[in-house]
Amino acid sequence: MPAEQLILIALFVILMLFGGASRADEPVQVIVRMSAILALMYAIFSRPAKLDRATGPVMVGLAAAAFLVAVQLIPLPFSIWSSLSGRELYAQQGSLIGMSKIWRPLTLSPDQTWNALLSLIVPISVVALLTKMHYRQRAEFLSVVLAVVGFSIIIVLARLMSGSGWIALRQSTDGGGSGIFANRNHQALLFVIGLPMLAVWVTGHKLSRMTPWLRWGAAATGALLLIILIPATGSRTGLLLGAAALVMALTFLSDTAKRLLQKVKRRRTRKLLVAGMLFGFIGLIGLTSTLNRAESVQRLMAMDIAGDTRARLFPRVVEMTSAFFPAGAGFGTFNLAFRRFEGLNDLKLTYFNQAHDDFVQIVLEGGLLGTLILAVALGWLAFQMVIAWRSPPNRTATRLARLASVLMILMLGASVVDYPLRTPLMAALFALFAVWLHEPRVRQGPENGKDAALTR
Repeated sequence: MPAEQLILIALFVILMLFGGASRADEPVQVIVRMSAILALMYAIFSRPAKLDRATGPVMVGLAAAAFLVAVQLIPLPFSIWSSLSGRELYAQQGSLIGMSKIWRPLTLSPDQTWNALLSLIVPISVVALLTKMHYRQRAEFLSVVLAVVGFSIIIVLARLMSGSGWIALRQSTDGGGSGIFANRNHQALLFVIGLPMLAVWVTGHKLSRMTPWLRWGAAATGALLLIILIPATGSRTGLLLGAAALVMALTFLSDTAKRLLQKVKRRRTRKLLVAGMLFGFIGLIGLTSTLNRAESVQRLMAMDIAGDTRARLFPRVVEMTSAFFPAGAGFGTFNLAFRRFEGLNDLKLTYFNQAHDDFVQIVLEGGLLGTLILAVALGWLAFQMVIAWRSPPNRTATRLARLASVLMILMLGASVVDYPLRTPLMAALFALFAVWLHEPRVRQGPENGKDAALTR
């Protein structure tokens, strides 16, 4: 196995153990970022590698994001800074303490923006290592990601039985359901994306070296555990996205299932098999929803939109966005900037750490430039997804690209009500999926054993 593959696998192991938190003051961030820096140094100073049609667009997007964050750290003359939207109150406060007329960066909190810039090292290092690999080597990381999902299953089961937290993370407050993450919504999302991955892994003979029966047995066991554990995390978003992911997984399995059923000669037997699978699936869903640990089902049924903190404070977030647009408040500044806008009725023992809508928060913190980069990135991803689903389906590259499109849609869907991509592990996975999505298109015709038809 090439050194770059081993290094990237080691990086994913470190992210699996320590990359589940987004807070800047989480001690394990030092381990995560130092590991990513070492991996990036290897990618830069070892044998040269060129950006191709898979890694090039992803690296360009990451570079644009880094440029946007870095620009916010450039000191500006006071006359320019004070004229930016949302700075009037801070300028008045500065004059009261004798700190007027000094140069200041656009961001309201330079240290938090520096943290946001450093967080990009993780996905950049992942893409840099992927540039040194062939397509087939990149495809093998489907098994690596599934191993991460499997490890998190073990941790969640252990935490639910013992009630203790994941020792690696200091700021884990969601009980056993948060698994290897500090937030149960993020753990639920990892379980959710595991379902479509299992479906593609079990049907792709080039994606696993296991025998067919062993591969199907492992996939069925994994899917059963994921279906049971998604409600156990206590995440309402995970429960809803899990239902969508299950439908997507069945879509990937549909062709294989049709071929298997066609081998059953008697029509009555085929109908009985389909009916049995349908009733078994319904029974499994019913059993899962009635388990005592299905906290997400209970929370969904008892959901009070008016009383939900995120929904109740969302008008404040919109007010903030309007106040700082088009300059933006600076990346990483939401928590500090929000204190200016919260009312007395909003005060409580806990604090509102993020906007819980990453798209709105990018507009709030990145301003007009951040909005433009976000729009271009989403438009380009949508364009690539269309290409993936219009490509010949009988190729490993196409199957992985379609899988990547589904996984990225699920992750972006979770970002509408949360902030999963701010965790190092999820950021690294999103970068990997983006490379899969951009894998070079292949020529028409059946796939041979060496993928010789790949074009670069």
